[in-house]
Amino acid sequence: MKSIWQMEALPPLPKPQPLRGTVRADVAVVGAGMAGILTAYELHRRGARVVVFDRGKAGGGVTAGTTAKITSQHRLIYDRLITGFGEERAAQYAQANQRAIRQYAALVEDKGIDCAFERRPAFVYAKDDASALEREAAAAVRLGIPATLTDRTELPFSVAGALCFPDQAQFDPLRFLHALAGELTVYEDTPVWNIEGNAVTFRGGRLRAKAVVVATHYPILNTPGYYFLRMHQQRSYVVALSGAPPVEGMYLDAEESGFSFRQAGG
Repeated sequence: MKSIWQMEALPPLPKPQPLRGTVRADVAVVGAGMAGILTAYELHRRGARVVVFDRGKAGGGVTAGTTAKITSQHRLIYDRLITGFGEERAAQYAQANQRAIRQYAALVEDKGIDCAFERRPAFVYAKDDASALEREAAAAVRLGIPATLTDRTELPFSVAGALCFPDQAQFDPLRFLHALAGELTVYEDTPVWNIEGNAVTFRGGRLRAKAVVVATHYPILNTPGYYFLRMHQQRSYVVALSGAPPVEGMYLDAEESGFSFRQAGG
């Protein structure tokens, strides 16, 4: 089943020269999702020779199934960050995410990327008790985010309250990703068999790099960490509705089991 972002046929990425034997690059990036492509692009524009590998198509994993909200609002996190790590570190997290929104906007504008990028407010809502929202609003303001509380939303049900972060954003992630990936050396349908030190092994050869970035979401390495023993699967479902009432904001339930809303397309 395809996501809403995969319904539009995008032009294929340029096919790079086949890799044979042992080749060299400054950086190898394994995984051509949003994390991998953005990492590769930032290194590339700073002059590094970067090669990207993906076992499937660029953006074909988690990136294809995202709700594609660009926001520093990650449910109710800032009050917990201040309590757990202190205000200085919490502020670093908040400002890094606010800065990332501006960087997305700058990339879209500077490169003229047609990806339905729009500035929208983001809301996290509570259906029963707004006290946690009040604490989160106070924490966000302390960290420099101009957060406000409201009890008026566009949602098709009543809420106890909603916390608004203004000037967040939404976009079409695959159109954005393909615009950047088109400037890079990306080997699609090329599984990486092994990473040993800074050497990446794949069918037909090996690439030696000064650094290797693993951006595969699920770790492809057993050590260090043995993450496969400690991970569990989480899954959520995205439903695209035609003819539904439009919503100007982006919405997320404060509870993990709740609903997320955003508008896409016309």
